[in-house]
Amino acid sequence: MFSRYNFETVDLSDIRVNPLATGQENLGTLKLSSFSTAWLRDTRDDPFDPTKGFFNTANFSVTSKLIGSQANFVSFFGQTQSHRKIGDNLVLASSLRLGLTKPYGSTLEVPISERFFAGGSTTLRGFNLDCAGPLDIQAKTPENEEQASRINCGGPSSSQYYAPLGGNALFIANFELRVPITNNVSFVPFYDAGNVFGRISTIKPSSFNNTLGAGFRYKTPFGPVRIDLGFNLNSPVGMPNRQIFFTIGNPF
Repeated sequence: MFSRYNFETVDLSDIRVNPLATGQENLGTLKLSSFSTAWLRDTRDDPFDPTKGFFNTANFSVTSKLIGSQANFVSFFGQTQSHRKIGDNLVLASSLRLGLTKPYGSTLEVPISERFFAGGSTTLRGFNLDCAGPLDIQAKTPENEEQASRINCGGPSSSQYYAPLGGNALFIANFELRVPITNNVSFVPFYDAGNVFGRISTIKPSSFNNTLGAGFRYKTPFGPVRIDLGFNLNSPVGMPNRQIFFTIGNPF
């Protein structure tokens, strides 16, 4: 367990959403000052490509105007990873993540830079990066066409696009079975579930997104090279329902 103090200046002038949709009319630079306490326990046999053991972490932080911050909020993030051998060769890997944040005092909304986001190669693999959870629908214009393409979350119509807003709560559950084919290559079916929620009070299983997919891993000294194909079983209208990710390292 360890504690730390952190002070940072965050530039919010180039965010990808309508400022009014975040509940914050004036988005420029923001000073954040916080104290945090973290706990970590790691019993994995290999940090890059584990076959057994656990990785657990929890972090609690308080950001306060009393210590020089321009916003008041508290945050918690916890994760537990499990790797279990099945028989001689199979590995069942799982991960659970829970994130909560809440404003207090004179602060009405958690700054968008401090909210939770999900979607991508390590969270919900049926979504493009950060595209899960609350979305702002924006009209496409010649001025924001490049931004819409960069976000790449799709849109409800050809003249509109989705921009992720993040949320005050996150729950992600991941499960995958790592099946060796050769000494260096594995086949990995997986299932991801969860979502980002605008408010803590709105967390409910009926709002979880579900992804089914499979991929391949190629073992290297620096961790596996992997390619994953994920299918989103309940994607929003106009959002792609499948994603391909090519990257290095296991998702958890």
